[in-house]
Amino acid sequence: MVDRFPENRIFQNHLSLVCKKLGKDDEANSLIISAYKQFPDYLFACCNYGHLLLLENRSEEFSSVFNGGIFDLKKLYPSRNDFHVLEFSTFYCLMIQYFASTGELKNADHLMILLEKLPTAYEDSNILLTRRLLSGIKFIRIFGEGEENLKESLKNSLPKIKSKMIRRLLEE
Repeated sequence: MVDRFPENRIFQNHLSLVCKKLGKDDEANSLIISAYKQFPDYLFACCNYGHLLLLENRSEEFSSVFNGGIFDLKKLYPSRNDFHVLEFSTFYCLMIQYFASTGELKNADHLMILLEKLPTAYEDSNILLTRRLLSGIKFIRIFGEGEENLKESLKNSLPKIKSKMIRRLLEE
């Protein structure tokens, strides 16, 4: 489908997700980069590329993906008044991960409050994992950096998380 409709950003986005699920990370990453270059205003292309930058520990480049650090959907897309719940949750989960990775937990907390205003029917695995990530980071910081058993226990409690960024945060 992507070959027949190369201008369709949704097809490219879905193909990169399928490649990720199949474990074809290099191909998925290549598609993510290509989609971002081809569709730099497409929210999901930006979010996927931003996530890739975080996974590669390139957080200093992250803000450039979002017009130099506009981390608010309405400001990023001023002509739009409505956003699909998936756009909202994907964008703000990524922003929470970014703020958590840069140690800006107050900003991450503020955005988590926004996500928690969504009805529970709209909670997806991304929101749940982001909540666990943020809670885990706060838990580690509250109870001390030297508690290796605590960190190890927390890491083991998140076995389904494959994100290198999340594992790196838990190892700090």
